[in-house]
Amino acid sequence: METYTTQQAAEITGIPIGTIRSWMGRCPGLFKQNIHFVIEESGRKMWTPTGIEFLKTRPATNKSTEPTNDDDDSGTEADFSDFLEPILEAASKQLAHQFWRELPVRTLQRIQQMRIAPTVEERELMQQSVDDSLRIGTFELAPTYIRGLPNE
Repeated sequence: METYTTQQAAEITGIPIGTIRSWMGRCPGLFKQNIHFVIEESGRKMWTPTGIEFLKTRPATNKSTEPTNDDDDSGTEADFSDFLEPILEAASKQLAHQFWRELPVRTLQRIQQMRIAPTVEERELMQQSVDDSLRIGTFELAPTYIRGLPNE
């Protein structure tokens, strides 16, 4: 089967190479490996003839400015991606920041709740933690105490 580099795919379809790469990154489920493209041992993506044809059907390749009679006026995946990307980026950043602000408080609240009214699993976890801490502390302190005694 003949395959094409992304540069060649761009030349054949008239789609800018950056647009093809953007679609690959932003809409990973849109293109199917071993159907639309294959990955060489070197890691390079090569487009199949089916992939080239699929690229040609993408809305951005339609150079006509006349409206189409498609029944689906919900937009395309690429349109939604272009619209949603800045919103998703801003929202995910805010969520990440809020998560890190809340984490210490929520962790402390959870520890307090575990101490006051632990579940059976939490009670076992806390007991195991205390036992491990005592065992480690005893092991570390015992040799130090014995070595610290004078041999007179």
